Amino acid sequence: MKQRLVELEARLTASETRASLAEAKLSESRSNAYSLGEAVMSPRQHEGLSALMHRIGGVGGIDVNLTDKSRPGRLADHLKLHVLPSDTLTQVHGQWFARLHPDDRLIAEQRLFAALESKASIYDSQYRIILPSDGEVRWIHARAEIERDDAGTAIRIVGTRQDVTEAKLAQERLRVEEEHNAFLLELSNALRPIGDPVQVQRIAIELLGEKLQVDRAIYYRVETVGSGYAYVVDNEWRARPGISRVAVIPGGDADYGGNLFTDLENGISVKINDLHAATDASLKEGEQYAGAGLRALIAVPICKNFRQAGGISVQTIGPRRWTDGDVRLVEEVAERTRNALERVWAQAALRASEASLRCTEDWLAAQKEFFQVAMDGGSLEDSLKVLSRTMVQAGDGRRCAFCVANEAGEELEHVIGMGEAYAEAVKAFRLAPSKLAYGLAVATTTRRVPRDILGRRLISTEPQPH
Repeated sequence: MKQRLVELEARLTASETRASLAEAKLSESRSNAYSLGEAVMSPRQHEGLSALMHRIGGVGGIDVNLTDKSRPGRLADHLKLHVLPSDTLTQVHGQWFARLHPDDRLIAEQRLFAALESKASIYDSQYRIILPSDGEVRWIHARAEIERDDAGTAIRIVGTRQDVTEAKLAQERLRVEEEHNAFLLELSNALRPIGDPVQVQRIAIELLGEKLQVDRAIYYRVETVGSGYAYVVDNEWRARPGISRVAVIPGGDADYGGNLFTDLENGISVKINDLHAATDASLKEGEQYAGAGLRALIAVPICKNFRQAGGISVQTIGPRRWTDGDVRLVEEVAERTRNALERVWAQAALRASEASLRCTEDWLAAQKEFFQVAMDGGSLEDSLKVLSRTMVQAGDGRRCAFCVANEAGEELEHVIGMGEAYAEAVKAFRLAPSKLAYGLAVATTTRRVPRDILGRRLISTEPQPH
């Protein structure tokens, strides 16, 4: 009996010792980045856990014994998930930690420790890993049951790690699309009440530059220069003072754009992540780009009648990895800007047409009144007052005066309009073909060649700068 008591006491002591060692091991693993042993399970062991894996729901299984490193633990599917060699028998916590994306390491490890040190029965975490094979970033969803001893200490983790990269990318695309749609709605609302084309350009590139957090955003137009053309910057937004301005970019210059301009001319959007790394030598060697503080850009042409008439470009002074979403956003902004400008131009043309129609109607009515005054026996001055009043009332800053030649046909005489000072200046104005042609040339900024009654050229006059 005494011998049995001794044996029981020894076994109890050994059990307590093992429990103490397990607790110490957990504490030590916490301070040493959780150096947990995990080994590849055999096919038979894998089959035995298949029901549990199915219940939890996952792809790559894992079974981690927190108290005994010698127990097999890592399932073969997990090796495929992490693209690890098939002969990998053991993996420690530090190696898992090293594969985590640098931005996720701290939070992923904190979640693991928090689950183990709490009373939770489920560990659930999402994080990114970097595959050792090719450096690709993948999203992992880890979910496992935590087994605990009577004292509540975690002794085993059994669960799955599932690659959810595609779902995460789909969520990110949806989030970006929702943000872009909200931004485009904001842009449309901001452009709708504007009637000035310059303001349309300014607001569009300002909102776009702030949205994409670039250094510069420009609206440009394509202008013919001799036998070539140039990109003239009509509006420019800069994120902060000190960023150089861009005024004119010579289009089609082999040393200043190469294929960039060819694509734009063909209506194709251009995306360059780093001009210094560009394969097109004309882009890489263009000193003008460096002088303008330009390293990365997106340029989207705005076409009219199947030709590039202008465009919008966003630029950074450092390299930038543009996304397809960035390009689509700039294209959408360019399209909405084009539509807003066409609306403004159409409204301006309509107003001009309506004003011209009103002017025509007013002028016809004035002519009718002019003849009526004359028919009623009014003086020439009274008749001309009607025409003069109608011209001035057009509201576009016009002034009007009527003069006639004297009986000899050699001098002007003022009849009505534009005040006494003008009448005094006109008084005794000598009439000659050259003087009349010169005045018309200055007023219309076009060349005028007066002729006498026989059709002979008397004098050629050009408008002179004043």
